[in-house]
Amino acid sequence: MIIYGRNPVLEALKTRPREINKILLSKNASGENVKKIQELAKTAGIPYTFIDIQKLDKLSNYKNHQGIAAMALAKEYMPLEELIEQAKKSDNPSLCLLDDVTDPQNLGTILRNACFFGIMGIVIPKRNSAGLTETVEKVSSGALEYVPVAQVSNIAYTIDKLKEEGFWIVGADTNDGKNIRETEILKPAAFVLGSEGSGLGKLIKQKCDLLIKIPPNTNSSGNVSSLNVASASAIMFYEFNKTNKIGK
Repeated sequence: MIIYGRNPVLEALKTRPREINKILLSKNASGENVKKIQELAKTAGIPYTFIDIQKLDKLSNYKNHQGIAAMALAKEYMPLEELIEQAKKSDNPSLCLLDDVTDPQNLGTILRNACFFGIMGIVIPKRNSAGLTETVEKVSSGALEYVPVAQVSNIAYTIDKLKEEGFWIVGADTNDGKNIRETEILKPAAFVLGSEGSGLGKLIKQKCDLLIKIPPNTNSSGNVSSLNVASASAIMFYEFNKTNKIGK
């Protein structure tokens, strides 16, 4: 796996240095993060070398690498049972399940939102879903190193398991959902977000304890009827963390 970008490489060095084999820097790379990366690499005994920026361009498939890349082992998925137990023991027992979210840009952004708002983990299906790729790592801006991800065979079965563990299942639905700003969400909670195009499937909706939606602002022009899944996740996580909206 190639991790590229200053912040993703820096966070990987902090959290899993043993899984990094080598760091590549462009010959003109500079700045505070570059110094920190070099220092952490030296401390961990990880070799780093300076190369032409054209080589980095090619290595990262011409993505925005910011002059830095790392050769590392692929990020491992956490077993679902371990993720559930970790979430239940936290001060903010919460998870997010993604149903057919196939865009790696959206997955990376959701990971970043989850890290910022303290959501304890993400669950994705093995099929019809973006995986933990270089793009997801880069877009998450290092959040992938702090938010564990479980990969499951069946989201519907996972919902049943979470219910058995006491989780309140909250699905996002623009048609049938209640206004999230007027709805109490109990802990522990598991948000379920659907695909970018069609939203939640019928079976998944039926299994939810509660359906919510984000209403447009009263001053909205009405030209945009809904947000994409990544943008919606940020608002839902924010509302969940407002003290007057959380059941204890």
